[in-house]
Amino acid sequence: MQWQWWEQSQPASPWENMETDAVLFADIRDGRRPSPVVRVYKWDRPSVTIGRLQNEEDVRAQYPDLPIVRRPTGGRAVVHGDDLTVSVVTRDEWLPIAQKRSVLSSYRQILSGVMSALEMAGLQTDLGLGNAREAGPRSIDCFASTASCDVAERGTGRKVLGSAQRREHGAILQQMTLASNLVIDHNVFTRSLKDCLTEPLGAGSWANFVDSESVLCYTEEQGPQGLLRRHVAHGA
Repeated sequence: MQWQWWEQSQPASPWENMETDAVLFADIRDGRRPSPVVRVYKWDRPSVTIGRLQNEEDVRAQYPDLPIVRRPTGGRAVVHGDDLTVSVVTRDEWLPIAQKRSVLSSYRQILSGVMSALEMAGLQTDLGLGNAREAGPRSIDCFASTASCDVAERGTGRKVLGSAQRREHGAILQQMTLASNLVIDHNVFTRSLKDCLTEPLGAGSWANFVDSESVLCYTEEQGPQGLLRRHVAHGA
């Protein structure tokens, strides 16, 4: 199957980043988009994204000076800045058969490609073991503990990538964010990522997503409530 590759040329606002993923997910869920997408993007300012069901007031108390935006996926708060995020948007039936055994197996199959790209960038990693690093009250921070759908540095156990999925009516959105303090060459990682994901995703070929047209537009003052749908660009 042909996949769309969208490596955004410029960092975007936290509102735009999350709403773009949400629109791509809805388009695949509702049958408006005929092919899956891998999107690689950065953030244009320090900000915090929170899980779909996370309490916003708890996060705002800890980060009163940063914009807070809700993700379409679950999990806990992620502080963004110079980090890199990768989103995979597809349908269950578009994945290789081996990936459809369980939700966790699909997480890990997609992550296997990301981990190979991290290795190309010089970082050895392992899948998370679901350890419990929190001795006290449960932290609001995604990177405070490592779940079985996350990635940790080999040898130290330090969480280097957080991952969360959302599934509806056969559609899948998996958002994966590298730790903001992770010291790797993002360019090497990104250059390797497409090839490393080809086998795990079952991508027969790739087409470049057209980045010259906006998936959506809005004003930041209005945020998602001011969202206006525009033409969704298809691959070249």
